Amino acid sequence: MGTHAESPHSRTRRLITNVRITDRDEQYVFLSANFIVMRY
Repeated sequence: MGTHAESPHSRTRRLITNVRITDRDEQYVFLSANFIVMRY
């Protein structure tokens, strides 16, 4: 198989935003969130 290389190396950023509690019970908390990955 081939190999992959970048020059210069790319950077990666991960963001988790808008975290909201949607439900809960005695043991768990349920939530929703937005997730984005950016490579530059």
